[in-house]
Amino acid sequence: MNKDEKSLLDELSNSVDSKMNYNDIANEINFSKYEKKKSFGLLFSKRLLLTVSSFVFVSLLIIIIMVFPNNDHNSTNGPDNNKPNNILPGNQNNNIGGDDNKDNIGSGVGENEVKVNIYDGFIKNSFEISIGNGPICESLGPQPPQPIIDSYFNIEGEESSGDYNDGNGNDELTKPSITIGSSSFEYIYEVEYKNTINLEYICVYIEKELAEKIYEENKEVCDVACASPLNNVNGSIVDWFYSNSYYNKDKVLWISYNDVNKIYSKINDYVCVGVYQIQERIILREIFSNTIVNINDYIYGSLSFSNNGDEYLTPVKYELTNYVTWYSSNEIITKTNKESLFKDYNEFECSINIKENTIKLRTLAVQDEEELAKDYSLLLKDYHKLSNIIIVENDYPEKELGDITYITYKYNELVELIQELAKRT
Repeated sequence: MNKDEKSLLDELSNSVDSKMNYNDIANEINFSKYEKKKSFGLLFSKRLLLTVSSFVFVSLLIIIIMVFPNNDHNSTNGPDNNKPNNILPGNQNNNIGGDDNKDNIGSGVGENEVKVNIYDGFIKNSFEISIGNGPICESLGPQPPQPIIDSYFNIEGEESSGDYNDGNGNDELTKPSITIGSSSFEYIYEVEYKNTINLEYICVYIEKELAEKIYEENKEVCDVACASPLNNVNGSIVDWFYSNSYYNKDKVLWISYNDVNKIYSKINDYVCVGVYQIQERIILREIFSNTIVNINDYIYGSLSFSNNGDEYLTPVKYELTNYVTWYSSNEIITKTNKESLFKDYNEFECSINIKENTIKLRTLAVQDEEELAKDYSLLLKDYHKLSNIIIVENDYPEKELGDITYITYKYNELVELIQELAKRT
């Protein structure tokens, strides 16, 4: 016990009589001697400490608010958390491929650094491995004609090969062929182009000063694709950049986006000059034999955007077209020689709509009876007569034999027809 408690106990022991009651005991003791008196100095110290503490706390709170800005990136009024402020080409990583062909750069370089997706896939690799003298010169000579279905059935006249079987077991001498401005072929391949599930927009940024230099030096060049101005983002400057004259790995950025409306016009001193998209290309089947091929690979195509000086590019042509088409070939296509199918002028001039079961085809087919009565290859004449039965639309039925026209047929029925006729050759 403390000193006051001991004094109170001693006084109580000396004053208490066994006959005293509680009130008598209370009257004998002076409790006022043991009451603690409030100290003015102590009271003042406590109040001062409380005041100072409150002032310090408020001051610290104000400093924190002023020094550290609001970093709530989810706020509609806050900063754009996708805006790349300090991206450097040297931070690109090159160990990416496939659907994982992206990484983040910008992290850890600066306070305003943000993350964007670096692209290092096959489009970039395709440009890098084909660095040469620039865009290839366009041929000024006559272009070979595109294939036309009629040429397959345009059997030579009597002076050449053998006979034609009319399908009923009757062999007849072939009639003279008609003049068709197209090369012959033995096979037709049905090919589908379709966009991939992940619609990435692969963008090329080149240092602005260099991009302007490329445009000025190649905006008027004979016989090749000229470079477009920087406000027309179509990939032409990219084609010139990846040449021996301009290529510099430290002056180019490859970035991928998932939102077509959020493609930055520029990143620091780099301006966007090309936007690409990947497509899957599938060789489905050979038409005449109806042999399933199912060979697929991936290609890319250039899109078109406008750079109006805004933060983001303005889309013009922002998606590659899904479609089905025909290609001719004189050899059976396999994985090893598939690229030969896609050389210039092997594609038919046709428009196929699988959903609506139609094909608009460039052909020499005629509908007029007088034209059909003319003396020409019986197999080709059968093709014309039988295909007339499945016409969906023909705006120029008065065409004469040998004139090019465009006729829309039922697709599946036309395929079955030419498959049957091919058996007679």
